[in-house]
Amino acid sequence: MDFSTLATHIGKRTLVFYQEEKNLLKFIGTMVLRWIFAPHGQKRCPKNSFLTFIEDVGVQAISIVSLLSFLIGMVLCYQSLQELRRYGAELFTIDFLAIALFREISVLITAIIVAGRSGSAFTAQLGAMFLNQEVDALRSYGLDPYLMLVSPRILALIVALPLLVFISVLSGLFGGMLLCLVSLELPPIQFLNHLQHNVDIKHLFIGLSKAPLFAFIIGIISCFKGFQVQGSAQSIGQKTTESVVESIFFVIVFDAFLSVLFSSVGL
Repeated sequence: MDFSTLATHIGKRTLVFYQEEKNLLKFIGTMVLRWIFAPHGQKRCPKNSFLTFIEDVGVQAISIVSLLSFLIGMVLCYQSLQELRRYGAELFTIDFLAIALFREISVLITAIIVAGRSGSAFTAQLGAMFLNQEVDALRSYGLDPYLMLVSPRILALIVALPLLVFISVLSGLFGGMLLCLVSLELPPIQFLNHLQHNVDIKHLFIGLSKAPLFAFIIGIISCFKGFQVQGSAQSIGQKTTESVVESIFFVIVFDAFLSVLFSSVGL
């Protein structure tokens, strides 16, 4: 591939990306306006749908989030222990593990799991509804698809993700505590005492503060991609893949931005 062909390909992909993000902003604007100026007599978020998605996004994801976080906590603890042991600073493994889990690892791993699990499901569900003309049927009954289909999914994510992040933190700490018990013969009570006296609780709140934003990003992108499905079932697979990739991409981009922002203000 010569340079001109490569430049043309990059230019086309850039224009496609620009148009996609422009359409995404329009989708967000439409959603916000529909939420603010909801038709008289129509709920902004149907309660039954909201509770169903809370169970699907939150309750049913606890097991996989807990297991992966437990294993990641053990791996982080083991790797840091090997390095800090050279300097006789094994106890600082607890500090490293806690701050890493509180600020970055737990919220990131949970967001990625939710994007791959629930975000992809949202895109596929909405895409199938478009292909089966169920969305047109809602409109024919005078119901707003944005309020009936998008709103409960996004709100369920915003509520469930911070709770999953907190569970992820506890699971990761438990994994690290178990490894410290085996490798350092450090009793759990001493692990918890060191954690309490040496790690500021603000790090946990910093991590939790990112969760609602990440939930909104995952929810809005997955629903937007679902609304873009058209033509055939092949489109569902394509948009589902795009949904997961873009959700994870923007989660990591905003996480990097927030990390720099928090550091610049001394948090």
